[in-house]
Amino acid sequence: MSQEKVDRHKKEKKNRERDKKIKKLKQALAAFICAILIGAIIGIPLGKKLYNDKKKKDAEKEAKVVKYIPAVEFKNWFNDYYVEKYYDLYAGMTLATNPDAPVSDSEK
Repeated sequence: MSQEKVDRHKKEKKNRERDKKIKKLKQALAAFICAILIGAIIGIPLGKKLYNDKKKKDAEKEAKVVKYIPAVEFKNWFNDYYVEKYYDLYAGMTLATNPDAPVSDSEK
């Protein structure tokens, strides 16, 4: 029985360095995997929240932006609107905004 113990002890002593390296490697690998998992558990929800908040702020910012139209389009729209709504009030008169209106002597 004691010879078996001696042989086992010699075998353990012989493989002790290799076993230490394997144990250190396993511990390092376990720490790395745990760090990745903790990062994923914290990072994914946080990243999604930040992304959604940014998208929401961009949408609000876009909604606040004043959109302008060119002056020519506004002038045409205003002429059409004015003629449609108020032309009957001033029948027979030329509109001040009409580009085809004849120019009087006082405006030259």
